[in-house]
Amino acid sequence: MQILSEATHRLEQAILALEPDEGHPHGGTMFLFNHLLPPTGTGEPVDRVVTFLVTSAEAASGGLGRLTMARHMVDAPDAAEILLLRDWSEQWLRPTDPNADVAVLPFAHLDNHAARKGWNWTTQEVTDGMLLKPADRVAVLPGELAVYGYEPSQLGSAAQRPSVRPVGIESLPNGSVGVVGAPASFTGAPVIALAELPDGYARFVVAGLVGSSTHADPAAPRPLVPASLIRTAAAQVADRLLGPE
Repeated sequence: MQILSEATHRLEQAILALEPDEGHPHGGTMFLFNHLLPPTGTGEPVDRVVTFLVTSAEAASGGLGRLTMARHMVDAPDAAEILLLRDWSEQWLRPTDPNADVAVLPFAHLDNHAARKGWNWTTQEVTDGMLLKPADRVAVLPGELAVYGYEPSQLGSAAQRPSVRPVGIESLPNGSVGVVGAPASFTGAPVIALAELPDGYARFVVAGLVGSSTHADPAAPRPLVPASLIRTAAAQVADRLLGPE
């Protein structure tokens, strides 16, 4: 799978794991996203972004979050391997649609934690250009559709790195799209693909994220939360945080 090398190259330092806990028996996954802010009108060519952690509503629920401090993203070997975040669900921000299966958390919170402890994060982010737009019509190359997150066996180890898990897509009874083959620990993980371009090249894209469980069977298909909803959630939260400029 070419998607394996592409994901590792582009996003290995964008993926964080949520450890299993009472509120999250299977753990979960979240990823960094750079929300592109509108131009200021001053003519400055530099893009301005707000970085968010993004995940599903299920992974953002509960009273306690146990976040793995992935060693390949932390520059201090003596940093704690697990970061405990109390009032977990209250720290996440949601879009205006109460049914939207996505939550975002300003990464500044984790950045500030690192600064207080005297170390830094090393990160990559999903960019706005990677997210599919509603009008995009893409043909995924055969065998190049996957989710990128942490396998159940990797949870609890800060030394592990995210894995690519091939998945399929199918229509769900409610008319939405489901992700087939994503373990429960990949809830909130980005759904990635290589899309065929007319000139024979391929484009690395993020089609969305693995949504919250709607079935008692953890192996059942999970909803695909479309990339457009991620973009909308980030924009709405950024507007609330920053206000009019």
